[in-house]
Amino acid sequence: MSAKNLPFSIEEFQRRIRATKQSMQSRGIDVLVATDPANMNYLTGYDGWSF
Repeated sequence: MSAKNLPFSIEEFQRRIRATKQSMQSRGIDVLVATDPANMNYLTGYDGWSF
């Protein structure tokens, strides 16, 4: 997905990723696997709903 296709600004994307990484680090989490479509959408803008 390119930046021009994001449903939010690149700055918002970077803020969400940064906040997620900070939260992971504070909890000692090294790897995050997002499988829930809502979580994938929040982090990346990917719309995985295919009904």
